[in-house]
Amino acid sequence: MIIKKLDILKESGVIDAEIYDFVRAAMVCLQDEGIDVSSEAAEPFLIHLAVAAARQKTDDAPIERMDEMICDDIEQDLRFPGVKAIWEKLMAFSPVSFREEELHYCYAHICTML
Repeated sequence: MIIKKLDILKESGVIDAEIYDFVRAAMVCLQDEGIDVSSEAAEPFLIHLAVAAARQKTDDAPIERMDEMICDDIEQDLRFPGVKAIWEKLMAFSPVSFREEELHYCYAHICTML
């Protein structure tokens, strides 16, 4: 189902081929980390990752930063070191750099998947 949604995002011009390929590679990376990319928790992350990467690439207006209290909760979660390690693996082959405002949303998604 996630592939079909990514195909729609690509065909409609929301994401380009480079972002599409990045998200597909991210799926492999997540699977290598033992994360089921077909799970209910993975799909929202993968869609967010695609749209957020497109937003970075086109330099669209950034999203608002997550509430500081929620950011602190995420960072104090026992899974946070693993979350950061997964994020760094994903960023090693990302075609874009993510703005600070995006990070905690991505961290929250990864935390949910773990």
